[in-house]
Amino acid sequence: MFETLEEPQKSLPEELVKIEEKKALTEEELLEKDSILVEVGEPFKADNAGYERLMDREQKMAHQRDKESALSAVKKDGRVLEHISPELKNDKEVVMAAVRGAPLALEFASPELKNDREVVLSAIKECYSGDQVYDTFKFASPELRNDKEVVMVAVEMYGGTLELASPELQNDKEVVMAAVRGAPLALEFASPELKNDREVVLLAIKKCYSGDQVCDTFKFASPELRNDKEVVMVAVEMYGGTLELASPELQKDPDVRKAAGLK
Repeated sequence: MFETLEEPQKSLPEELVKIEEKKALTEEELLEKDSILVEVGEPFKADNAGYERLMDREQKMAHQRDKESALSAVKKDGRVLEHISPELKNDKEVVMAAVRGAPLALEFASPELKNDREVVLSAIKECYSGDQVYDTFKFASPELRNDKEVVMVAVEMYGGTLELASPELQNDKEVVMAAVRGAPLALEFASPELKNDREVVLLAIKKCYSGDQVCDTFKFASPELRNDKEVVMVAVEMYGGTLELASPELQKDPDVRKAAGLK
């Protein structure tokens, strides 16, 4: 009797063995074994929902690591915001940290965050000069430059930002009064209607700190108010040189000429 020889069992290729082993893992086990995915081929990826979940987790972890690095960097120098990824430029926490230290970093925020009231107000309030308020506010979205609350904060810090406000708010008396109270020359950016408003123009004139500023402000008053004796009298009493901006009729008026220091 012949002895039956058992045929040696052929072993599977090592890669297939690994795949079969990995397919036997539960989803929970898979999520615990991040490293095994390095060698897994496309068929395995397609058959395992756990793979996609794990990859999603890995992406989130990588994003979190990037965010932590970005936060650390922008807290030291907000201008670093210019060089980080678009995703992080759209991260409110990162952008808020940047503009707190460098308001002008608002330039590099995503369009969505340039339209975020909290972000923009935070940037404006961190400004240390009028020029910086202006240069920061110009990066706010058109929607926020038409937001009265935001614009009021900006013009109260620096009246010249009235130039950047929407036409609607340039025609808002409360906004314009707030602007000229701190920066009389902001009268230039008021609507034609408010350049013809006696209260607005008189406030602007009275807030001037020099003769040249009175003259430079008064030239933005409407022709009607430059022919208004009450308004012209206030202007020439503060600075006689503004007489040349008055109407021809008032330039000949004895009372006005006397107030301007002329005979």
